Amino acid sequence: MSITAIVPSDHDPVRDRAALTLAYGYPQADAARGVGVTDRTIRRWLSDAAFVSLVETYRARALYELGAQLEKAQLEAVAKLIELMHTGRDSVQATAARTLIDEARKTREEVSYLRRLAALEQTVAAAALDEAPE
Repeated sequence: MSITAIVPSDHDPVRDRAALTLAYGYPQADAARGVGVTDRTIRRWLSDAAFVSLVETYRARALYELGAQLEKAQLEAVAKLIELMHTGRDSVQATAARTLIDEARKTREEVSYLRRLAALEQTVAAAALDEAPE
């Protein structure tokens, strides 16, 4: 299969790079300069729903990838803290233990908050169903 068979006919690599640049948080002026168009062109593209959708798609993908990297780093950090808890120095052990305890507390609080929020959303959804006209 050739590359032209899978690339949409309306694909514009310049718009694509501009969307990617904006998705990563760069200002419109930087995106314009980076792809060789004017600021006005970027503003015009941002009035196009398809271009905005492309920016949002790239932004969501970037956030997902960042989240995956952070999750991996967190697991590595926890493993390192556990390793430090078993070193010979008391001060290092104590600091690692305090850090783990504090992070565990924060995680429990967040999980509890998310559970309460989910329960509240279910209650609201159920109430909306009960009040819906038949």
